[in-house]
Amino acid sequence: MRTLGLTGTVGSGKSYALSVLEDLGAVGLKADLEGHRLLEDEEVIREVVDLLGDGVLTSEGALDRAKIGELVFTNAEKREAYDKLIRPRLLSRIKKWLDEPGDGGRVRVVEAALIPEWGIEDWFDEVWCIKCSDSTALSRWSRDPELYWKIRRAQFAPERKQQKAERVIENENSKEDFRDRIHNEWRKVRRDAGR
Repeated sequence: MRTLGLTGTVGSGKSYALSVLEDLGAVGLKADLEGHRLLEDEEVIREVVDLLGDGVLTSEGALDRAKIGELVFTNAEKREAYDKLIRPRLLSRIKKWLDEPGDGGRVRVVEAALIPEWGIEDWFDEVWCIKCSDSTALSRWSRDPELYWKIRRAQFAPERKQQKAERVIENENSKEDFRDRIHNEWRKVRRDAGR
């Protein structure tokens, strides 16, 4: 395996899973972080302001991600238009990273909640889906529960995400239990690859 897509619903534990995989020798890219970097581009800033208004700007003239989130997760039309603006650029960056040579044979992992929604499962040798109930995710969620549900409803249902994955890893219990599950799946992958 050379590339791995890591998906799951909001709050399922994808970021922690990525950190465990990185400890195991993988090299990772967080789609959210790449999206944040994209919002620092001057052309993108202009286009987002044209779309959503200058109310999404901070006093320093940067884009305020929280304000953008409030707008796009409460208005389907604005979310669709914003997605059309951002998605092609973000996917281009992810694909370029996946296709770059190097890393000495290390597995490249993209952590992105929307891999199934974007329809890019075939970019990866495998897709892993982190499975977590809403009640468990909310118990770990440190932000506004309303925001959790707005994001969650904008994503595919958990079952639909799981159908797009080769492996489903449960994250209902302790961090230690979750880490052990990731380690077990990683060992299976490496064994199947003859390593």
